Amino acid sequence: MMGAAPQMATTERRASVRYSCDPESFSDDNACRPITATQKDSWSATVRDLSTGGIGLVVSRRFELGTLLIVDLEDAEHTTRSSLLVRVVHIAQDERAAWVLGCAFTHKLSESELLSLM
Repeated sequence: MMGAAPQMATTERRASVRYSCDPESFSDDNACRPITATQKDSWSATVRDLSTGGIGLVVSRRFELGTLLIVDLEDAEHTTRSSLLVRVVHIAQDERAAWVLGCAFTHKLSESELLSLM
């Protein structure tokens, strides 16, 4: 049909299902830091979502694409603590002047590992 604009199809590019996270499910002590920094040089991090392939974080500091971060997570009851190695693959600033980081795990998690974090 002449003159008709082609429709743009939106394609989901993620390889694994992303689960939104309730910030109250995690400790307020969650933090992230570059692998070259000491633990005292870390920034508070709020978990936005999780998948077997990665994690979405909200932090007050911008990290560049490709940065390797150690993410220290703890559940709200302070019973389970995990340290995860991730690579920053997406950066966006949100309306509160914080940074939303899309991070890929360096090793994909199993479903059971993912469930233990949630």
